[in-house]
Amino acid sequence: MFSERLKELRKKQGLSQSVLAEYLSISRQAISRYEKGSAEPDLKNLTRIANYFDVSTDYLLGNENQPAIVQSSLDHIFVTSIISGTLSAFYKFTLSPVFAAKADEPTILLCGIDKHTFWGEHSVQLAFYPSKDAAEKEIEALYRAISNGHRTYTLQFFVPTTNKGRFGIKILDIS
Repeated sequence: MFSERLKELRKKQGLSQSVLAEYLSISRQAISRYEKGSAEPDLKNLTRIANYFDVSTDYLLGNENQPAIVQSSLDHIFVTSIISGTLSAFYKFTLSPVFAAKADEPTILLCGIDKHTFWGEHSVQLAFYPSKDAAEKEIEALYRAISNGHRTYTLQFFVPTTNKGRFGIKILDIS
């Protein structure tokens, strides 16, 4: 029963096994084994899976027929950085202008805030944008996804870039 419910919940949210595995800090193969029924998670991972999907552990294990959604305040979303390729959970987003951007360079950098430390907010560079309007459109879509209860978001309005010289970044011509 657990294997079927895990697969159903994962697919319902449009998640790959890899994304769920990264969230749980386990291998994609472990998720695959859970879904095939050849392995079961330990209590820690069972609880993390239930929390991720906002369902009870009893539902996951087949002891309840209804999902019995656990109400939680979703205030973060998982986003993969286009710049570094890392997946993190963010609760806030900021825009930074690119200093002295030339015609072939992006003008705005989107950063995600993933935690607050003694020294201040920790930000991760997510993607570059050709204009402030494009970046603001991305931020609006991100906050809309959070308010709609989405767990993951794929950046949509960024511009592909490449390194230019030692310190520069230029927009890739994909036409």
